Amino acid sequence: MFYKKFIFVAVVLAFISCAFAYDVSITQTQLYAWEDKGSGYAIWEVTMTNECGRTIKDLTIIGEKNFNLRNATSDIWAVEPLSGHKYHLPSYVSDHGINHKNSIKFGYINTGYQNAEFSTCDVQYM
Repeated sequence: MFYKKFIFVAVVLAFISCAFAYDVSITQTQLYAWEDKGSGYAIWEVTMTNECGRTIKDLTIIGEKNFNLRNATSDIWAVEPLSGHKYHLPSYVSDHGINHKNSIKFGYINTGYQNAEFSTCDVQYM
């Protein structure tokens, strides 16, 4: 009987920790920076990792603070535009999903040498 209670508590705690955890962690690496006609630019690689125990089918990525693309249409890649500073995963990713602890990457060229801040919302699961 003790084992059944222990397993029940462990499952409940795992579910709660997943429910309150971030679905996706975001890390960024500056790949290259340069100056052109007095303005600085930097290429950033963004790694998004699935941190919850479910497979993510799609999500919305929002460029927040310091999101200043050099060229609005051509200076972000491996995501698909929605509107404004909102993007989502390309169909080849959403067809298969992002499994737990797996990652996807996208990149962008930002004006200045600082990375942008991103948030996610509207996470859809398989």
